[in-house]
Amino acid sequence: MCLENFGPFADRQEIDFQSLDDIFLISGPTGSGKTSLFDAMLYALYGKPGGTR
Repeated sequence: MCLENFGPFADRQEIDFQSLDDIFLISGPTGSGKTSLFDAMLYALYGKPGGTR
């Protein structure tokens, strides 16, 4: 997944989920972009970010 100008991800960020194990943890301090990461996934899959109806 590639993120750019989405939440706190101003620069292009690439995440290779295939290189991770079957189960992994997304963690970090407040404001580091955890929720933005999930919002980006939902936007890519469904066309709208999380928290919207």
